[in-house]
Amino acid sequence: MLLLQKMKVAVVLLLSFFIIIAIIGSCISSKLFRRLQRQKTYTLANLIKQKEATQQAERKSMNKSIAFASASHDMRASLAGITGLLRLCHDDVTPDSDVARNLVQMDQCASKLLGILNSVLDTSKVEAGKMQLEDVEFNMAQAIEESVDLFHVVALAKGIEVIWDPCDFSVLMSSNVRGDCRRFKQILDNLLSNAVKFTSEGHVMVRAWAKKARSKNSELTSIQQSQFSNISSSLSRFFSNIGGVYSTKRPHNSIIYRGEGDLEFIFEVDDTGTGIPKDKRSSIFENYVQLKDSNFGYEGTGLGLGIVQSYVRLMDGDIGIKEKHPGERGSCFIFNIFLKSIDDSSNNTEEDFNSCKIPILNRLHSFSSKTRSKVQSSMLARAMSEGVVDGIQCLLVINSVEIRRILKDWMRSLGVMVSVAQQPEKIFVVLKKMIHKYSVSESDDTSLPSSGDDNEFSCSKDENNQVLPHSIKDVSKKASFKGSFKYLLVIIDLSFENISEMHNFISWLPKSTHFFHQYKVICLTDSTASCSQIPYDLMLYKPIHGSRFYKILGLMQEFRQKTEELKSEIAKESIKTNELEKRILLNSAYTQQNNYVVYKDESVKEPLCGMNILLVEDTLILRQIALKLLSRSGASVKFVDNGLEALNVIKKALKETSLISEGRSSRHLPFDFILMDCQMPTMDGYEATKCIRAEEKKYDIHIPIIALSAHATPDETKKMILCGMDFHLTKPLEINKLLETIKLISQN
Repeated sequence: MLLLQKMKVAVVLLLSFFIIIAIIGSCISSKLFRRLQRQKTYTLANLIKQKEATQQAERKSMNKSIAFASASHDMRASLAGITGLLRLCHDDVTPDSDVARNLVQMDQCASKLLGILNSVLDTSKVEAGKMQLEDVEFNMAQAIEESVDLFHVVALAKGIEVIWDPCDFSVLMSSNVRGDCRRFKQILDNLLSNAVKFTSEGHVMVRAWAKKARSKNSELTSIQQSQFSNISSSLSRFFSNIGGVYSTKRPHNSIIYRGEGDLEFIFEVDDTGTGIPKDKRSSIFENYVQLKDSNFGYEGTGLGLGIVQSYVRLMDGDIGIKEKHPGERGSCFIFNIFLKSIDDSSNNTEEDFNSCKIPILNRLHSFSSKTRSKVQSSMLARAMSEGVVDGIQCLLVINSVEIRRILKDWMRSLGVMVSVAQQPEKIFVVLKKMIHKYSVSESDDTSLPSSGDDNEFSCSKDENNQVLPHSIKDVSKKASFKGSFKYLLVIIDLSFENISEMHNFISWLPKSTHFFHQYKVICLTDSTASCSQIPYDLMLYKPIHGSRFYKILGLMQEFRQKTEELKSEIAKESIKTNELEKRILLNSAYTQQNNYVVYKDESVKEPLCGMNILLVEDTLILRQIALKLLSRSGASVKFVDNGLEALNVIKKALKETSLISEGRSSRHLPFDFILMDCQMPTMDGYEATKCIRAEEKKYDIHIPIIALSAHATPDETKKMILCGMDFHLTKPLEINKLLETIKLISQN
């Protein structure tokens, strides 16, 4: 009985224990469940918040992109307005005046601002791998010259020079190319900007070469060993001691073989500044890396060289730092790019020149910039292979050693003997030596004024002969130095402090015709010097390169005019051609310098006479600029400020034209063409074009529509084509480009 009772107590206790355990477990489970539920709720709440934050960030990013695109368009439109007004003002000022030059540089600065705006957009595109290069025709020599001219002005304020050394002149003779001009200039401008910024004395030198492209390695070391060694022997002296080249490595690729029409351009930007420490060279091409210099205190974003390297590689080239000789100051960047040549023939310069003679005589003004450049290249190539005029002696009185060397090399390549007076006081001393050696006159030279010590002179000895390109030396050997002294060309630099001796010399020249038949005087000056005291035949503003070479060549062509006037009737045809060469070189072609061409032919004052044009532009300033340009050209212009108004005008005009043309076999277009802005309120240009094309189908006609935009990306260009636009021009409207487009319209 007692045992039974004990068993009952044990069972009760056991059950109680299980019940307690169950209760405790239930409580714990309930607590855990509630905790998990709270965590789940909290997690869901966080996810919802994160999703909302993400959506908000996406909306902000989208709104920012829309706002940035709108602001970018407005900024481009404003810059286009500034550029257009500057070009209108340029047409109203005296050519080659200070105001004209200031307007040109203001225009270049406005273009520079536009380039900065575009580079901001490009940085993000490069990082996203969506960058696409433009494919346009441009003149390489002109592009280099514009960049050098722009930074020369900045450098003058620091007392330094920016000089373009054309080396073997291959760039001047192969300048018409197809590629991305804007980004090439960004590459060169960035390197020049850095060079000028970190150079306090000396100079910044740009060297350039061009050659036919054969093959290319992806690493700069291969470029140095194979590509550079394949350049004509004229480059061997430059590259024989390059030493180490610092460049970030690209993934190794096999050799890429270029097309037949491709050209390789090689550039050096060499300065005498502070230089770059060797331990920093491997990182300077990284984005957001900026070298600080306590001596100058310049800072920046560090994006410059990074984006430069990206652009160079997009053009199938590479960039690095060339090792300088011991004791030489500064740094030297070297890069190469590949572009397509658009010359019809790179070898037939004589045929190119001859084929252009008749059109030039009849319609010089009608030449495109490409044709003008091609004629100039042919003339320069012919002059370098055949020489210019026998009997020319050149006397250089130039302060800058580098400019003196460049001019001497070029003159020698043309078969001209060169003497140098390193100081104005030595002019008569050097001239006396020249007359003793080369004069055709048997008269005594005692009438020559004397000045200084006869022993202090330099006559046709090149102090920098070790870098004279072989191609120039070879031409010099072939040149005909016949010991005659018929013509004297004097090139004087007005930067010398004492110019009274030069004034005396120039005043004496008219009395010296018994020593030589003719003489010409060229003055080199900059914005701070004046040549009002010295009579001259040609004034050139520094730096001396590109278009200045053509002007000097044109002046030398004048020497033969008086001689050839005495020749037979057959030779008179040659005289006309030579006069033509001079006119092209002095007055046109590279007067396209800075994108301005002044037409003096009265018969083409109104090339658009009789044309009826519809202008669709919402920006008041740009509309006024376009109206003025078109009106000056003789066109009849109707304008509206949005796409909807343009559509209504076209509908009305088509109805009226249809009524007039009833019963006729041909239909008359209400407008010869339409200039259509792309981004406008109410209805943009794309939608307006679609509606106009739909309306035209009813009448079976097609009015050419030329798109106007501040900047056309590849996506925008595709959009223009899809909506039915025929051609595209960038703002501000340029009459020369419009005329070329109209010519294409008439051909099609």
